[in-house]
Amino acid sequence: MRVEASAPGKIVLCGDYAVLQGAPAVVLALQRRARVTLEPRTDGRTHLRAPEIGVPGLYGRWILGHLHWRFCSPPTFLRLRLVTTVLERQARLAQAAPTLDVDLDTAAFFARHGAQKLGLGSSAALTVALSAALARAAGGTPPTLADLVALHRDFQSGRGSGIDIAASLRGGTLVYQWTGGKPQAQAMQWPAPIGLCIVWSGRSASTAGALGHLARWMGTQGERAARVFNGLGETAVGVTKALELGRIADMLDGLGVYAQRLQSLGEACGIDIMSAEHRQLARLARTFGVVYKSCGAGGGDVGVALSTDPERLAGFKRAALAQGFEVVNTGIDPHGLQVEAIT
Repeated sequence: MRVEASAPGKIVLCGDYAVLQGAPAVVLALQRRARVTLEPRTDGRTHLRAPEIGVPGLYGRWILGHLHWRFCSPPTFLRLRLVTTVLERQARLAQAAPTLDVDLDTAAFFARHGAQKLGLGSSAALTVALSAALARAAGGTPPTLADLVALHRDFQSGRGSGIDIAASLRGGTLVYQWTGGKPQAQAMQWPAPIGLCIVWSGRSASTAGALGHLARWMGTQGERAARVFNGLGETAVGVTKALELGRIADMLDGLGVYAQRLQSLGEACGIDIMSAEHRQLARLARTFGVVYKSCGAGGGDVGVALSTDPERLAGFKRAALAQGFEVVNTGIDPHGLQVEAIT
């Protein structure tokens, strides 16, 4: 039986960083998908093909529940850490090694030219798609949101919020929040009058590095950090409430305020959240009267411009292209994880 699975990427629209402290966040699933294809093998080995991360073909053998890649260089071994973690987890759940041909396609998450990631949550999308495909191939129970968030957080040394996992699993527009020690995701209706223009800053950012730096800063700046995060949290609550009630003007105003508070957080803790490229795009957005904010950890990756005026948004897009930025041609994906078994 051949199994095919795919899961969308994401942008965090609001609640970046604050979601780590229990605030609500808004995340949009995007029409950029990680794709997984599994086919059974009979020789006891696992064969992996993942060209976007530099693995044109690699064999592994299972020894006592662990996957040992053959002729694997140390840099390649590190790049495969997430994939290995997901495969070994499935071996434990099924109490049997998944001896398969594994084909991974994450091309949609890379910039048009070069090998840099756009920052659209490829690791989360791959975690969701691969975990679900393996479960289907083994005849097991589909993984839950809590299962997948726990797995991905372990991979991120416990620092991630899991918001990107929720987007990849559920799709659409979500309000995501930790409640009672558990991740919760509520589907919302995106306001049709609001248009989006997603722009790549031109360089990739390290979410893990930013979260590690933030944790160290918070450990030494308790009261100051609390004030900063209270402001972010209050604004995030306002944006999510405006989204829920369909108050478009309030939502856009709140996103503008959140962008400013993100920049203040970066200046306070020493993370370049609103990098020079994002500041350039923000100035451009003000010229055209549209709202702009960086997405996720910032410091690179993507940002988003929003407006209810298509002409203003189109003007911003043309100007961003003229200044050498790459516009990410995508939209909100209403569908989350998709899995198909082909016999």
